[in-house]
Amino acid sequence: STNTWTSITASLVDQYGKDVDSIIRAHASGDGAIDGNGNLWILPSSNSMFGLFRLNGPLPTTPVASLTVTQLVAMTAPPAKFVGISFTITGEIFMITSTDKVYRLENTLSLTLMSTMTAAMGDLTSCNFPMGVLAKEEVQLRALLLSDATVKLSWNSLQGATSYTVERSNDTRNWKAIDVSVSALSIIDASPLQERNYYRIKITKNNSSFYSSVRFVDIVTSQRVALWPNPVRTDLFIQQSSKKAIVTIFSEAGYKLKSQNIADGISTINLKSFPAGKYFVVVRPDKGGKCTYKLIKQ
Repeated sequence: STNTWTSITASLVDQYGKDVDSIIRAHASGDGAIDGNGNLWILPSSNSMFGLFRLNGPLPTTPVASLTVTQLVAMTAPPAKFVGISFTITGEIFMITSTDKVYRLENTLSLTLMSTMTAAMGDLTSCNFPMGVLAKEEVQLRALLLSDATVKLSWNSLQGATSYTVERSNDTRNWKAIDVSVSALSIIDASPLQERNYYRIKITKNNSSFYSSVRFVDIVTSQRVALWPNPVRTDLFIQQSSKKAIVTIFSEAGYKLKSQNIADGISTINLKSFPAGKYFVVVRPDKGGKCTYKLIKQ
């Protein structure tokens, strides 16, 4: 058999109505990469401009009239022409220039210079395929904030695994092992970090190791507020300890889209009708103060 190409669309439009395919055509360089959630990240670039757009998965396999992408970084001046983008297994984004520079894209969408190479570069590739294609080998990690401000972590078993190491981080770069288990499939993190806690499981099997997907829980000690999952597709869960609170959802541009009263414990906010994109969730407990979260809707 032979491989064939299918033309999906010639029209890409962002959330602001801009013609993104014309932007891509106007810049002769760049790259694309698919993350662990099946989203396509598009990096158009030239010597004078670069930008970053995301097409949310699942990606289409048949022709469509047009596709809507999310602008993450508006076209702006680059440090040099970008020619590659890729992801680590923890979701970090790295980008390389045609000269000799390696950058990391931070959560604030700013660039951090990570390394200067000894030669010019032409591409960058994510080499995480064994974790992506062996779906039956996947360990699904779940993280739940409990009422006493501890975090319950649980996961499914994997046949042949000899140990599960629970690791925690506050930045997805520096990880610390907090528990090692041979057979147990859940633990309680009794001393989580303030604010954001990232968790992953290191699975050891057949004298090799690989990792689960990363989950995180946001903790505000004074208010005990947690929000998950993020990214979200349908139902957003919010857990807080005040008798009542008001949850307000804003668009990326700052427009108020939804407001809902919630009680203590776990509440559900249905976001099925919301378009894919970036939002802000503000939780205002009756005790005062507020907690603001960035939310990605898939």
